Amino acid sequence: MTKNLTSKKNPIKKRPAKPMRILVGVPTFDRVAPECFQSVYGMKVPQGFTVDIRYVTGYGPAQARNKIANQAIDEGFDYVLYVDSDQAAPVDTLEKLTKLQQPITAGWAVMAFGSMDTNIAYLKKIDSNPHGYYSFLKLPDVPTDKMLVADAVGFACTMISTEVFKNLNYPYFQYVEYADRSTLSEDLYFCNAATKAGYAVLCDTSLQLGHVKSVRI
Repeated sequence: MTKNLTSKKNPIKKRPAKPMRILVGVPTFDRVAPECFQSVYGMKVPQGFTVDIRYVTGYGPAQARNKIANQAIDEGFDYVLYVDSDQAAPVDTLEKLTKLQQPITAGWAVMAFGSMDTNIAYLKKIDSNPHGYYSFLKLPDVPTDKMLVADAVGFACTMISTEVFKNLNYPYFQYVEYADRSTLSEDLYFCNAATKAGYAVLCDTSLQLGHVKSVRI
């Protein structure tokens, strides 16, 4: 007589769901701000996720970001969280960015000390520039506690599913100089490629990063 494995007396035991893996990558050339180092290790890890933190060097941010993406793909991570080496991330950063489990989700920051520009960008088309240009949302115009759909973000703090990288051409990040002397930074280059591939760039305005600036004297 064959036992009924699905009976109440002998139920099939479900395996626990496999934790989602996040690679927190901090791209750097030579140094990481102490405030960044401290904040990254202080982030709370949400239930159902595991985190590996790495500081990755490159000749420039594009190379370091590409290295981080490649490590995440090669080692089977589900997400990459980029935190720039001059950003201080709030303790609930991972909780907020993993909540919706979207392909691309970012926090926001002011671009530089004293500036009104944030890292939230929208692509503008003009006849005099075939590439268009990115206009950055001003600080007074950032809504409170909203999920925005942007055309691009500066990568102060950005979480990306590794599936996005697998659907884009390599290199994922490039610093571009056009013949007309205009430029495109590596993070905006990635967002440009991702949006063309059909991905939305989301920005959670409840997640504000602290932009750490220091000078040598």
